Amino acid sequence: CIRDSVCIVGGGPAGITVALGLAGSNAHVLLLESGGLKDEPEPQRLNEGANTGLDYYELDETRFRVLGGSSDRWAGWCRRMDRSDFDQRGWVSTTGWPISYDELVPFYRDAARLCQLDSVDPKAPQSDDLSPVYRAPFVADDVEIATWQGSPPTKFGKVYRPELESADNVTVVTHATVTELTTDALGERATGVAAATGDGVQFTVAAPTVVLCAGAVETARLLLASRSVRPAGLGNEYDFVGRYFMEHPHLVTARLRLYDDGTAGRPPVAAIDRGFLGTRARLSMQRPTGSAKVAYVISEERRRREQMLNFSTHIRTVSAVSREDSEAYQAFKLVANNMRSPREMLSQIRSGAIPEGCLLY
Repeated sequence: CIRDSVCIVGGGPAGITVALGLAGSNAHVLLLESGGLKDEPEPQRLNEGANTGLDYYELDETRFRVLGGSSDRWAGWCRRMDRSDFDQRGWVSTTGWPISYDELVPFYRDAARLCQLDSVDPKAPQSDDLSPVYRAPFVADDVEIATWQGSPPTKFGKVYRPELESADNVTVVTHATVTELTTDALGERATGVAAATGDGVQFTVAAPTVVLCAGAVETARLLLASRSVRPAGLGNEYDFVGRYFMEHPHLVTARLRLYDDGTAGRPPVAAIDRGFLGTRARLSMQRPTGSAKVAYVISEERRRREQMLNFSTHIRTVSAVSREDSEAYQAFKLVANNMRSPREMLSQIRSGAIPEGCLLY
């Protein structure tokens, strides 16, 4: 049995953030990560599962067991939640959060720093930097634009591993999969976790504080699987654990064909179509500046009046070549889409988002 002050379950962005926040404190911190320091097939197989509800991605394609978690694959676009996201809305059942927007505000500065963003509270790009499609008359009255900031994207495992290793009071254990949360006799307080390694070695951790940072799906699964004291799972007296799963579904609402001649004579990557001016125009639509992008949103007043959910509408240029093409094509597309910002392109090469070798082809 391992004894520590704090046991963190999950070494993704949330788990690493908590560990870094406790580094240098008097607490003895143990961070358990199911995967390794790099992608490995065996831990990743633990993410496989059947989806019996609404259509969703394969469960092993959106979650990654590796130090750094899903930040190992994310695109890096960040935006604050809107105030209205926390409000109770009478036309949508069971809405309203137990925390408010203002309670989160003090934490955005640290979040921006950890995600390596340019600023804490980004402003919309100047009108001169925007494509005409993001100006009047397309943006007016109840149609507004919202801004996303671009992270490099930050790979938390790679970027913050040195800080974790240098912290005397933080221990990171990889290939350690938590199987159950242990509690007191009443199941009201966590006392530690039970875990296992990839080769079947089982062990327990005793800790007065357990922090679950395993992601939306895995955290709920762990609570439901912890039935030694509570048959329905921990915290599940009202059958809510695992419900109200939040995602950001992407829907194609319209397609606009700009050419009558199909794809004849066009390059395979839309970003370099119609020469330099075409490149500039397309990149301006998708990313006005190197580290920001915008999209259409409907004003809060109009959404309330029409009883609508919050959403955003993005303009994307698409290629004539299928997404299923070779890795070389995908790498080239990443480079082409980053020509607007050499700094961002170099940053993505350093972080591994764009393989270094792709520049040799």
